[in-house]
Amino acid sequence: MTKPIEGVSEKILACAKEEFLEKGYSEASLRTIAAKADTTTGSIYSRFRDKEGLFGAIVEPAAEGLTRIFLKTQEEFHAREAEVQPKVMETYVASGMDEMLDYVYDHFEDFQLLLDASYGTRYQDFVEHLVEIETEYTYNCLLYTSPSPRDAHESR
Repeated sequence: MTKPIEGVSEKILACAKEEFLEKGYSEASLRTIAAKADTTTGSIYSRFRDKEGLFGAIVEPAAEGLTRIFLKTQEEFHAREAEVQPKVMETYVASGMDEMLDYVYDHFEDFQLLLDASYGTRYQDFVEHLVEIETEYTYNCLLYTSPSPRDAHESR
């Protein structure tokens, strides 16, 4: 087994990011990426399994990072007592959004790929994944903070 040449993976990733940004996942070519990285498609396959593995190597850290921030904000908010949540919601939303936007701008090209170039990959529904998280937390919040139908009837 040959020893991987140092720096090749990084060069492949840089060339792949450029190709994916320019053409999107579907139209990007592993041959073009290999040629620009001065390597072979076999070298790409041995390091990243396939084109989607290469795309994932670029965007996965950013996607996971943003999801962690989003979940942390949700969990911290929902850990508050139910009667306190309405009073602190605006603060949590604002600080969570600030942190998320800072993160997106710190990884801007990765999010360009996630939002504009991921069609045909498992990342194409990234935004929908975040919406599902928000929906689940909102539903659970409403479920646990809403009065039961019996309580609402008794208060009349």
